[in-house]
Amino acid sequence: MRLHLRKHDLGVHLGKFFFLLRQMPIEGYFDNFDKMSEATINASLREMGLLDPFPKQLGRFFTDLLKGDLGTSVKYRKGAAVASIIGEKCGISIAVGLSSMLFALLLGLPLGGKMARSKIWDKCGTVFIVFVEAVPAAVYYIFIQMYGTDLLGISMLFDKTKPITWILPVFSMALGNISYYAMWLRRYMVDELNKDYVKLARAKGVSSKKGSAVSGQSKASTPPLSSSVSSVSHPAGALRKICRCTCGSRRGTSGRPPPAAPKICPGRSSI
Repeated sequence: MRLHLRKHDLGVHLGKFFFLLRQMPIEGYFDNFDKMSEATINASLREMGLLDPFPKQLGRFFTDLLKGDLGTSVKYRKGAAVASIIGEKCGISIAVGLSSMLFALLLGLPLGGKMARSKIWDKCGTVFIVFVEAVPAAVYYIFIQMYGTDLLGISMLFDKTKPITWILPVFSMALGNISYYAMWLRRYMVDELNKDYVKLARAKGVSSKKGSAVSGQSKASTPPLSSSVSSVSHPAGALRKICRCTCGSRRGTSGRPPPAAPKICPGRSSI
């Protein structure tokens, strides 16, 4: 039942997506629209099936989608299958996304730990988090691209064969997650360091910089790491179930709901 509801929601969202695509001005389908006659424009639109009734277009869209046919490109790469273009770029997108997540974990978790134990790091980290959360991502993406390419002496175009061109995309995509991991780890650590077992350890003479801090950071790191794993595993699991059902597999699922993402509860201290 749960899988059928997900399929229904997916179909509704795809229908909305198709409807929005059809609201695009017809000028976007042609390179030299101003120089074309009305008869030529109508003939081209009729050939692409854009003059058919909307229900017929929608039915054809879902039929081709189930076959893996996303149509042909009319602007980006004329005549090429859209599915092949997406297939070429999908691997790069996944690699950049996973690299940025790993980079964010390697920087965000230590930053959060420093913020929880040092006032100077706490102030500097707070400024960084507020900046990343307040400024639209598109704004600092542009500045990173403009000044980063000049600093590294590279072109603005991405080249997967040149490792240096991976730096700016990975860094740009990681900024938001760095602030997220640092903010929540700091809150979790402050909450952990104020618990009774830490206070008891300090009363017995255990150094807060060694025993209690390390224990608090290890426990506080669990929710952000679990959230990162679930964010990768849940879409993969849902996609696997949908593909299994679409391909006609009769193997049943366990019927159990996917594991819920860890609840993020702010600690007693917030930024």
